[in-house]
Amino acid sequence: MSFNQHSQIVYLIRHATPDWADHTIPYDTPPGPALTAQGRQEAHLLAAHMAGAGIGRLFSSEMARAQQTADILGQRLSLPVEIDPGLIEIPRGESREALEQRMLALWQRRVLDAMPTQPLALVSHGGPIEVLLRTVVYPPLDLLPFKQRFDRQNPLPPAGAWELTRQADDTWQATLLFHPLAVEQVRV
Repeated sequence: MSFNQHSQIVYLIRHATPDWADHTIPYDTPPGPALTAQGRQEAHLLAAHMAGAGIGRLFSSEMARAQQTADILGQRLSLPVEIDPGLIEIPRGESREALEQRMLALWQRRVLDAMPTQPLALVSHGGPIEVLLRTVVYPPLDLLPFKQRFDRQNPLPPAGAWELTRQADDTWQATLLFHPLAVEQVRV
């Protein structure tokens, strides 16, 4: 684990495993499905791993699966969970361009304008996280190997975390920091 205390750091965290089988609850409409027992276990593993990260603020999507993941993390870190509507799952009908605009506006507001002095964590969903990885990180990431590896073509597994670190030249580099089933660190 490479917790760097001298650079600006943002953790992009995907919610833990929800109840994919419950088709009575729309996946993309709040509240969406809740976490399963496996998902709660993944969130606890994530929280244990992130305990030393020095996270100062914790933001979450309003979807139940993201809030429940963030709640477990927040309890471990003694931090309140702040809901940010910009972190929501891709709603039906939202274009790729609209999603990108939404995520870049969130990045501007929460990271660039706020200039946090402590790391912050954003608990969201695979699609929004992918947009940030594609648009913020330089040099650009090849996300295909990650999307082929993880469920549902996502760039990280449920309860997975990317660490984005601002470099001296104002570029952002990314490390896949946490995978709940095989705690590993993959430098990209």
